Amino acid sequence: RVVRIEPSRQGGGPRPDRAVQRSRRGRGRRRRATLPHTEGTFPNIVAAHLAPTMSRRGQISIDRIVALRSSVLPLYVIVQPDGVVTAADEVSEDGNDFLTTRLHGDQISFQSIRGHYLSAQGDEVCTRQYCSADERFFVERLDTQYAFRSRSGKYLSIIDRAPFVCLSAAPGETEMFQLFSLMMSGVNVG
Repeated sequence: RVVRIEPSRQGGGPRPDRAVQRSRRGRGRRRRATLPHTEGTFPNIVAAHLAPTMSRRGQISIDRIVALRSSVLPLYVIVQPDGVVTAADEVSEDGNDFLTTRLHGDQISFQSIRGHYLSAQGDEVCTRQYCSADERFFVERLDTQYAFRSRSGKYLSIIDRAPFVCLSAAPGETEMFQLFSLMMSGVNVG
């Protein structure tokens, strides 16, 4: 269903407490639905509802919990419990190898379940306990694949030998990733 905000009848401005739901084709009966209450101004209310899946500009639409998999190699980016970044050919079934995404405008950060942020400080990929400019990546999308550019202009890359996860000066096949959402019992919880 498509949800659109209905303008109020008195001031012409939008009413944050009401939405009109319509079928995908735009026909049929209209029903009113109440949005969950969120404090703040109207833009803050809309941003709060959109924040889990997209940026403020609407350019990024990535699930909150994902696994990063190379587009050409059968390897996933893994953050081990001690914070070491490596790669593996599969992720654990308990979901501990999945990363939580956090959007920062048109940038994204990846955080492990243990709180380690994927970092591109200097010329190496490592983890940090905090999220600063080195832990944020610019997203470049090509169809269903993504490239992640650090603030230094280098791209997150995965290779088939140690150190497995590194940075590359230019985007290529090994710098393209697919994102897989966390599924539990057939339900997308990402």
